[in-house]
Amino acid sequence: MASRRDNPADDGNGVDGVDRLAPAAPPAAPPPAEPPAAPPPDRPRMRGELVALQAEADGQPLVVLRDPIGCAPEAVLPAPMLALLRLFDGKRTLDEIAAELHRRTGQLVPREKLADVVRDLDENHFLDSPAYARLKDAPLRPARHAGGAYAADPAALRAQLDALFTHPEGPGARPAALRPSPDGDGRLAGLISPHIDLHRGGPCYAWAYKELAERADVDLFVVFGTCHAPAPGLFALTRKDYDTPLGTVPTDRAFVDAVIARCPQADLLEGELAHLAEHSIEFQALFLQYLFGGKRPFAVVPILVTSFHRFVESGSDPATAPEVAAFVAAVREVAAGCGKRVGFVCGADLAHMGPQFGDEFKVTEPFLAELAGADRAMLATVEAGDAGAFFRSIAAEQDRRKVCGFPPIWTMMAVLGGARGRVLDYRQWADLAEGSGTVTFAAVAFGAAGGEGTAPPGARTDREGS
Repeated sequence: MASRRDNPADDGNGVDGVDRLAPAAPPAAPPPAEPPAAPPPDRPRMRGELVALQAEADGQPLVVLRDPIGCAPEAVLPAPMLALLRLFDGKRTLDEIAAELHRRTGQLVPREKLADVVRDLDENHFLDSPAYARLKDAPLRPARHAGGAYAADPAALRAQLDALFTHPEGPGARPAALRPSPDGDGRLAGLISPHIDLHRGGPCYAWAYKELAERADVDLFVVFGTCHAPAPGLFALTRKDYDTPLGTVPTDRAFVDAVIARCPQADLLEGELAHLAEHSIEFQALFLQYLFGGKRPFAVVPILVTSFHRFVESGSDPATAPEVAAFVAAVREVAAGCGKRVGFVCGADLAHMGPQFGDEFKVTEPFLAELAGADRAMLATVEAGDAGAFFRSIAAEQDRRKVCGFPPIWTMMAVLGGARGRVLDYRQWADLAEGSGTVTFAAVAFGAAGGEGTAPPGARTDREGS
């Protein structure tokens, strides 16, 4: 794992030829020295939530070190390293660790080499250290998936997002200006957008965000997202701003703090670090900045919703749980009293099926048709604005389709209080060549409470992508 620095290459000056006859040039200034490496923690402590898994490659035993919340990258280490990592308990100094490792294994590890290992672990946030504390306390959440899931260069990113709107399966054009609605009947109150990779779900994002741009007269977006990593509690808030290659999306900390104050029984920031690697909200922040950055002021309130499995297993509606009811009421109250125009966005996918997701059957065309029928029956409850019926549609089959967007969709619907929706786009990504899996997703627009989210001109609500 140790990091490696390359030496600067020779610049090639001083070769034989005419240059040797010219007046001598003043000597070039030496390159600036690299700053000395920060000293490693003297009593290193591994973070308690890390998971070590046994693996093998080419007959060699390995250890795969994983961080469930994604602050540290996955690391593949020789199996003997595990004995060393177990000594990083925050009590032993480096010298004591070296002595204990020698006593247990007979290995003599030079202190300098041990320090390199500790420094490398610390730089990658495997240690519970001041560096990790700085990461936790930083006011800005980095654009974690830039350069991977989407372009990191601003110009390339704008071109990439523009292409989603003009895609043959997209709405055909970038969003027009906000369509005024003096009587409020056409106002968009909420939106469900996917969080699948942009290269698989891009046109569906475009249908969602064209609708939002043209119908949401909003300056504060409460953004709900699926929390894919394990996190304590049911809801995880953050005060961090969301960075994007197109600029920073500010978080409304006053709104966050007001919700926290209304939920004294829950630590709503305990799971804040789950935001760092989670893509479900990052992708929504990216589209919001693309649409509104530099054009009008806006802010977000990022809320990750964790597993609702216990409600599915027991058959009890989430609304009956005191902590859920208190949270929903808090978000409603703060939104109503904050003096801002508030809208709601949910980054959520639907079904995840096939061997890739733990099923024993392969995905086929007939299965996809059956799955579409089940999804549409579920989406009918969403369009009706009936959060209870939406929950029952999932609980009745014990979430057989593994709808990862169920918790944030239910939460947003509960906050919206009966607002009716309209499916703008429904799609299925599927690996039919191998039959390994499928993910389904949709764009849904919600009107104000009691009103219906109207479909835009030209939208086809029976669209299925593959």
